[in-house]
Amino acid sequence: MLYKLLRFCIEIIYNVYYMATETHRQNIESSFIPPEIMTQPIHQAVNIGGKASFTALASGLPAPTVQWQFCKAGSAVWVGIEGATSTTYTTATLTVADNGKKYRAIFSNSAGRAISNSAVLTILSVPTAKSGQSILFDETKTMERQRRIAEQQQHRKLAKVHAREHNDEEQNVSPEEAMENGILQHPFLNSQRNDGIDPNLNPEPPLNTEARREFDNERREQEMEKQLRLGNMPKMRTDPQFRP
Repeated sequence: MLYKLLRFCIEIIYNVYYMATETHRQNIESSFIPPEIMTQPIHQAVNIGGKASFTALASGLPAPTVQWQFCKAGSAVWVGIEGATSTTYTTATLTVADNGKKYRAIFSNSAGRAISNSAVLTILSVPTAKSGQSILFDETKTMERQRRIAEQQQHRKLAKVHAREHNDEEQNVSPEEAMENGILQHPFLNSQRNDGIDPNLNPEPPLNTEARREFDNERREQEMEKQLRLGNMPKMRTDPQFRP
C-alpha cells in the first residue's frame, strides 16, 4: 500500500514537472522569432554622379539587426559595407565602375538570420561631346524635308496674318505720285522705283560675280517677301525633287 502511494505521488510530481517544463519551453520558444523578410530591395538605375538608395524590411523577435553587403559585377564574393546598419542604404557618388554591382541586406537576431534578394545597380552613361567634335546631328533627307515643311507652314501662317493686316491698305491704292502713307513725293522721285533699288545710285553688278549673286538673292528675297505679304503662296510640290 505504501509502495503504491509513493508511486502515485512520484507520477503526480513527474507530470507536474513535465507540464511545467513543457510550458516553460513553449514560453521560451514563443519569445524568440527568427527574422522574416517583409520588403525586398529593388533594382536601381542611376546616372553617373548620382546616388542610389536601397530599402529592406524584416520582422522578428527580438528586433533583428541589419547589415548591408555588396558584390561586384561578375564576382560571387559578398563584402560587408561599413556603417550600413540601417534599413535604408544610400550609396556614395556613383561612377562607371559601380555598374553591375549587387546589394543585399542580412537580418539577424538570437533566433536566426535571413538574407534578402540581391538588387542590381545599373549606371546610365550621359553622352558627352569629345573635344573637336560637335554634338549636333547631321541633317538627313528626311529631317530636311520635315524642316522645309515646317518652314512652309510657318510662312503660310505669316502670309495669312499679313494679308489680314494689310487688306485695307491694298484696297486704298495711293496715286502714282504719292507714297502709301499719302504724303506727296518730290517730282524728282517720281521716276524712281519704290523697291529700295536705284539703278542710278546702285548699278547692277556684272554677271558671274559674287556681288551679282548676292544682288540677285537679295532681290529674290524681297520679291518673295512681297508676295507673302500679298497672300500669294508659292506652289508646293510633294513629289521628290532631284538635287545635284
